Amino acid sequence: MTFPKELTTVTRVSRIVAVIVLTAVMVIGFGLGITYQETIDLLKKQNSSAPVTVNKHTNSPQINNPYTLSYEHPKLHYIVSYQSDWIRTIPDYPGIYEDFIIHSPIFERGSGTYASIIKGSEISITVGKSSTPLKTIDDFFDGFQKSISTNIKHTTVDNQPAIRFDEYFEGANFTGTVFLYKNLLYLVTIYFPITDASRTTNLDVYEFVLGSLLLPR
Repeated sequence: MTFPKELTTVTRVSRIVAVIVLTAVMVIGFGLGITYQETIDLLKKQNSSAPVTVNKHTNSPQINNPYTLSYEHPKLHYIVSYQSDWIRTIPDYPGIYEDFIIHSPIFERGSGTYASIIKGSEISITVGKSSTPLKTIDDFFDGFQKSISTNIKHTTVDNQPAIRFDEYFEGANFTGTVFLYKNLLYLVTIYFPITDASRTTNLDVYEFVLGSLLLPR
C-alpha cells in the first residue's frame, strides 16, 4: 500500500504538532496518575483496620478509631456523637419521641420473655414526660425507683443536674443517667450482658456518648 507523500513527509509543522501532542499527553497522564493515587490513599485510610486493644477497666475492645458519627434528634434537636462502627437501629415500638438506639458491632440477644443481652452492649436515649410531676431530678428517685436502684450518685449532663444509677430489673442489666430538661425526662442508658455483674462491657463508649450529648438552647 502506498501512502500520499504529504502523509509520510516530516515537515517543520508536523514536528511542532508532534511535540505539542506528546507534551499534552504527558501532562494529562501525570495529572490522572496523581488523582488516582490520592483516591487510592483515601480509600486505604477509610477502610484500614484500626488497631484494637482491650481496655482493662471496661472489659471491652478499645478501638483507636478517630471516626465518629453525629445524630440530631428530628424533634428534640439534641445532638449526640458515637463511634462509627456502632450500629444505629430504629425502635419498633411507639413513643412520644423516637428513641436513639445504638449497639456494639458484636451484639446478641437471647430468646425468651425479656430477651436479655448475651454479647455486646446497647445504648439508648429515651425522652418522655414523667407520669408524676417532678420539681427536681431527685423526685424521680422517691419510692419504687429508689428501691430497685443501686450506686445512686449525682452528676451533670451538659451542665444539667442528673442522677446516675445501676439497675437489674426484669432481665435488664444496665446503668442509667437521668435528668430533667424543659419539662421532659431524659434517660441515657447502657444495657450490659446479663452475666456482666461488674457492668463494665463497653462502658467507655457509654461515657463518650454521654459526654458528647448537647442539648438545644
